[in-house]
Amino acid sequence: MMKKVILSLVFVLGSLFYVGAQEKTILDVSQAQVVNLVVDFSNASIHNMDENAFSTYEPSYAKGKNEVIAKLVEEFNDEEKVGFILGNFPKADYTVKVNVVSVSRKGDMLSNAEILDIDGNVIATISGIKGDGGTFGSNMNLMGDGCKSTGEALAKRMAKMIKVEKKKAKQ
Repeated sequence: MMKKVILSLVFVLGSLFYVGAQEKTILDVSQAQVVNLVVDFSNASIHNMDENAFSTYEPSYAKGKNEVIAKLVEEFNDEEKVGFILGNFPKADYTVKVNVVSVSRKGDMLSNAEILDIDGNVIATISGIKGDGGTFGSNMNLMGDGCKSTGEALAKRMAKMIKVEKKKAKQ
């Protein structure tokens, strides 16, 4: 009799923990007011160099890096299709981590993104985000063009994911 009570109690408690630990989706992220952004160039090939070598080759990179990231944020937020503001919000419940794969001499960027919850769990991923660089200007100007285009592409891809999830939720 005591074993049945204990087993029943274990089952009930286990069920409660499972219900409390429901997976978050991109729809949860879309309900947030603000979402943190992290842009990681550490594994990127920039002009066929790693980030450290590129920063030696292009001395303005250290100062200009935040400015080109700001262009990504500005363009993402201009799209207004996602439902939240992306920016430097380290205490936000969600983070979009953009992992830059490569930056060409024209500033064309290829990136992947992960959408993370506050505990660092991956909610969704977006692969193959392409940002178009420019034609004329300094290396940092061209990279800024690529970041701007990446921000737009990321917003459009996230908006599409949210739309698909909303449609699924209605069914």
